[in-house]
Amino acid sequence: MKYIKILTLFILFGGYAQDFGANEIKFDALNLVAQSHIQFTYERHLNEHYSLGLSYKHHNNKNDKNDFDNGFLSFITDNQIIPHVRYNFDSNKAKYYFIEAFASYNIGQNRTMQRFVENNVGYYKAVANDYEDLALGLAVGYKFYIKKIVVVDAFAGLGKNILSNDESPSTLTRFGLNIGYRF
Repeated sequence: MKYIKILTLFILFGGYAQDFGANEIKFDALNLVAQSHIQFTYERHLNEHYSLGLSYKHHNNKNDKNDFDNGFLSFITDNQIIPHVRYNFDSNKAKYYFIEAFASYNIGQNRTMQRFVENNVGYYKAVANDYEDLALGLAVGYKFYIKKIVVVDAFAGLGKNILSNDESPSTLTRFGLNIGYRF
C-alpha cells in the first residue's frame, strides 16, 4: 500500500506539466529481479539536454537481511531518496547517452562490536544501530524511447557517503534498468 501512495505522489508531482513528453514515470526492473529492491522514478525534462529526477528505492532483499542478522554484513541500507540531474550528450530525442549527478539520502542499520562488563567479566557483543547519511555521486547511462511513449534507460554509478564516517557504508552503488511511461 505504501508503494501505491509513493507512485501516486510521483504521478501527481508530474501532473502539473503542460507539454506532452516532458515527464516520465519509471520502474526499475533490474533491481526488482536481481535484488528484490523496489525503485520508482519521476523525471522531468527541462530542455533537450537537461532533466531533473527523483527516485525512491526500498531495499527488500531477504538474503541481505539474513546476512546482516547473522553478522556477515556490517551495513544494510533500508531506504533511499535520490534526487538527480542528467545531462544528455546528444540532441537526438529518440536515443542518447547521459551523465548523471545524484545525491542519496540513505537510511539503514549498521552493526558494531561493543564491549560490555557484567559481574567483572568483559565480553563483546554485536549491536545493531540505525544510521542516516547523504551520498553524492555520478552515474552514466543510455536511454531510448519506443514509439515515443515507452522509455527504457540503463545506468550505473557510484556515490560516497559524506556525513558519517564509520556509522554508514562509505560508498553506495547506483545501477538499474528503468522501464516507464512518457507523458
